[in-house]
Amino acid sequence: MTTYRAARVHSGAEATDQTDDTVLHVRDGVVASSSPDDDPVVDLGDVELLPGLVDVHADSLARFEQPRPGVGVPLPHALDAFAADAVLAGVTTAFLCCSLEPDTVPARGAAHAREVLEALEATPLPIDVRVHLRVDVTHDDTVAALEELVAAFPEHIGLVSSMDHTPGRGQYPDEAGWRRAYRTLDRLDDDALDARLARFRDGAAGIPRRRGRIAAIARSAGVVLAAHDDDSAEAVRTAIALGSGISEFPVTTEAAAEARAADLGVVVGAPNLWRGGSHGSGPSARETVAAGNADVVTSDYHLGSLLPGLRAAAVAGVAPFDALVRTVTAAPATRTGLADRGTLTPGRRADFVAVRGERVVGVWVAGQQVLART
Repeated sequence: MTTYRAARVHSGAEATDQTDDTVLHVRDGVVASSSPDDDPVVDLGDVELLPGLVDVHADSLARFEQPRPGVGVPLPHALDAFAADAVLAGVTTAFLCCSLEPDTVPARGAAHAREVLEALEATPLPIDVRVHLRVDVTHDDTVAALEELVAAFPEHIGLVSSMDHTPGRGQYPDEAGWRRAYRTLDRLDDDALDARLARFRDGAAGIPRRRGRIAAIARSAGVVLAAHDDDSAEAVRTAIALGSGISEFPVTTEAAAEARAADLGVVVGAPNLWRGGSHGSGPSARETVAAGNADVVTSDYHLGSLLPGLRAAAVAGVAPFDALVRTVTAAPATRTGLADRGTLTPGRRADFVAVRGERVVGVWVAGQQVLART
């Protein structure tokens, strides 16, 4: 049994469920309501304690796997580097994105996703890393791959989302923007882009059938289903009919409002929250949160944006810091079915982080310290 003292403990719970705001009691890896008077007290000094961050869309493994074009790093080492970066950001539960896409770069195909899952089984990591499978809906092979991976790795897959990156829908409202994005992202010439676009369009007729199958696979496996890049109220209603519990990165204010009204978890990106606007054509995360139309913030492509994004949003008057903390702790844990974490309340896992301003100085996972720095 250990008691930690800090300048402030943000429990991540609603105000009526707050624990003592200066001490945290930990017994056998879980939060306790009190501790005996003679148990040790660790004075952490002038820091704030937050629940460990739960990141539902961590799409940053690629930069550790391929630090330069054509230079590959073995997956176990890349996963180590990803986990270390997550720890520095205060993340104790990460949903690592792996895409299932046909006719694309190897790092976004089914074979790579399988390699990641196999490496996760064999690589001890300091935090809880689960896989978020992002499934392209324009080809039958991706759905078949999803079914195989969910059956083979049931303990490691924590979230499934369906995505359609055909221009004219979602985050690519026109073909010109789509071409610019993929020319940069995948270094494709016009012929390769034409071939990819033809494949997307050839598969369009089967999208409703594939989305239904993806939903059925997720439901059968007991995995939360997310929609991605909803662009209208109609798209949100379709996602709801399929059983989605989450709407990731809705690209219109209409879609975000519809999703929240239906009690879906609405996810926005921390880089957007930090910068004060989207790097693309999407809505402002600050405006979406301030309007009450988003309840989850995720790292998206940059883990280090999480805490600075919360601080910047609080300073900008988007919401109080305590409320923003819940968007990266209690809300994502609840939305992904992780009832054992997300708040520093009795009985929950003792996943917590010590922060000083925007800097994470300590991280504990199930009561065990995995990061200590000044």
